[in-house]
Amino acid sequence: MIRSPTTDSTTTTVNSAKRGRPNDSFGSDELMSFATPPQPSQPMTLDALFSAMNSKFDLTLRRIEESNASIATKIDTVKAELEGKLDAVTREINNFKGECATKFQSNEVALSGLCEQVNEIRQEMGGLEKRDELIVSGIPYLPEENLAKYFKAMWKEVGLSESSTPLIDTRRLKSGTNGDGVVLLQFALRNNRDDFYSNYLKNCNLKLSHLGINSTHRIYVNENLTVAARKLKVAALRLKKDGRLTTVYTKLGTVYVKRAAGEAAVAVRSEEHLHRL
Repeated sequence: MIRSPTTDSTTTTVNSAKRGRPNDSFGSDELMSFATPPQPSQPMTLDALFSAMNSKFDLTLRRIEESNASIATKIDTVKAELEGKLDAVTREINNFKGECATKFQSNEVALSGLCEQVNEIRQEMGGLEKRDELIVSGIPYLPEENLAKYFKAMWKEVGLSESSTPLIDTRRLKSGTNGDGVVLLQFALRNNRDDFYSNYLKNCNLKLSHLGINSTHRIYVNENLTVAARKLKVAALRLKKDGRLTTVYTKLGTVYVKRAAGEAAVAVRSEEHLHRL
C-alpha cells in the first residue's frame, strides 16, 4: 500500500500565510520573538514597594492639602462677602432706626404742641362761657341769707359807687361735701364784672363783717374757672407751697405763674407745661 507523504502543520500554516501575503516575509528576529515565550518580571523588593507607597501617600496628601486650601479660600471668600453684606444690612438697620427715632421725636414734639394748642383752645372756649362770672368762697350758709344784699355790700367795700351797683344773678352752688358751697356771681355786663374783680384784687381785704355777719374771717373772690383750669391752678399752688413758684393767679380764665420775683408771668396751659418751667 502506497502512503501519501505527511506534511507538518506548522509548515502548512506558514506556507498558507506566505501564499496569502506574497510580499511579506518573516525575519529571523521576528521568528525568534514569535517563538520565544515572555519572560516573567522580577519581583519588587520591599524597599521599592515602601518607596512607591510613600510616593503615592505624599501625592494623595498634597492633593488633600491643596483641596483643603481651596475650600478654605472659598469659605473665607464667602465669609468675607457675607460679613460685608451683613455689615451693610446692619448699617442700613441702624440708619433706619436713627431715622425712625428722629421722626418719632419730631412727631412727639409736634403732638405735644398740638395737645397744648387743643388745651389752650378748650380753656379759652370754657373761659368765654364763664367770662362774666365770679366765685365767692368763705361765706357760710345762713337760713336768712340775702345774697343780693351781700353783693351790694361787697361792691361798696371794694371802692365802687353804690349807685352804680349792677344787676347780677347770685346763687349758691351746692358743694360736693358737707360744706357751705360757694356763691356764684353772674354779671349782665362784662365791664361790671371786670371793675369789681380788679378793685377786689387791689384791696383784697373782704371780710364777713363787711356783709353784716359777726365774724372777722376773710372771704375770697376768684374767677369761675373750668375744671381743667382749676386743677391746673391747684397744681401750681402746690409748687408755690414747695417754693418753686412765687406767684400764682388767674386772668380771664387762664392760669399765670411766676418762678421768681421780678420775672414776667407765664401763662400755663397744662400740667406738663407747668412742670417744664
